[in-house]
Amino acid sequence: MRAAVFFDRDDTLIVNRGLPAPPLPAKVGDLVDSGLVRAIDGAVEACVRLREAGYVLVVVTNQGAVARGGLTLRGLDSVQARVR
Repeated sequence: MRAAVFFDRDDTLIVNRGLPAPPLPAKVGDLVDSGLVRAIDGAVEACVRLREAGYVLVVVTNQGAVARGGLTLRGLDSVQARVR
């Protein structure tokens, strides 16, 4: 068995607050543009150190924009690819 660290995605690993409002039906706080993905200072380095220490890293996120129709699954995959 391996130890794991679970991270929330938005405002933990990547910047989410203060981003421009996305087009409707998405709402403020919905990251729908992969071009806006930006790591929080120190997040990448922390993840590298945790992986080097043998931890499995797990990112969790709830994305209401998909349910509201403001983001497709393909769009979500694009954002997640940038996060990775």
